[in-house]
Amino acid sequence: MASDKTCPICGFQLISTDAANCPQCDADLTCFTVLDSIPDEMPVAPDVGEWKSENGGPKTEDRPLSSSLENPVSEKHFLGIWIFPGAVFLVLAGLMSGLLIAQSNQSEQSSPEVFKRFPMGIKIPVKTPSSYAPFDPSAFDGPGFFLKDAEEKQVESADFKKTSNTIRKGEIYTDYEVGENETLWRIAKKCYGNGFYFPVLMELNSGLGVYNLEKGARLKVLKDSGRAEHLYHQIVRVAGKRIWYGYRVINGDNFEGIAVKLYGSEGTVQRIMNDNPQASLQPGERIQVEVR
Repeated sequence: MASDKTCPICGFQLISTDAANCPQCDADLTCFTVLDSIPDEMPVAPDVGEWKSENGGPKTEDRPLSSSLENPVSEKHFLGIWIFPGAVFLVLAGLMSGLLIAQSNQSEQSSPEVFKRFPMGIKIPVKTPSSYAPFDPSAFDGPGFFLKDAEEKQVESADFKKTSNTIRKGEIYTDYEVGENETLWRIAKKCYGNGFYFPVLMELNSGLGVYNLEKGARLKVLKDSGRAEHLYHQIVRVAGKRIWYGYRVINGDNFEGIAVKLYGSEGTVQRIMNDNPQASLQPGERIQVEVR
């Protein structure tokens, strides 16, 4: 049953309450469930030397040293207060250790047979600049990262091999057939080595969103993970922990359809309208949408 539960790793929404893993990035959600179940306040130990008098009122005196031996129940209760946090810490440490090992093993596993023909990308950590200039739709030139009116011109970068002034598009892109239970996050991780690069797939495939990906669809993807990284930093801007993508409007788009594509069946139109108060949704127009 769906709920408002959201993955704390990739931001995927509408996760089932009993799901052990995120359906998009496969993150183990068990440890986060345990963290949420821990009470905010721990029980406070009673003051030493305070107990009730015969008439029921509080009475505070210096308790003899032997009182703890005569009242073993209170002693055990006092010790339990200190042992409980230590036990919780050990449980959480074990869960986090298991999570790290599982994710490490998963990342090292080889791709399925159907994807062996596809060149694997280099694992490159996401670089998110600390600040960006205000959002400017004219800064996006998609669908590729080539300049307008010069799609055959190779972009100059120290990270790319410069063999000539022009390169063939067939040497830059390839087709990718979507398999069973695939997500944009998983495809980006397979092709580019990092799931956070999934906005690159939306940029290269007009109208594609997180929730309208279908099995059997053929996607246009970059062969080189270095180019994917370069494009990623051109089409997103970062504000703290929030990441924004410049979505390009296509024919037939409306606020409701865009919300469903990006945020699922419970996506709110108001969320997009608040971020784009001047948007007219003309084909080719860029609007900013939060992808995390």
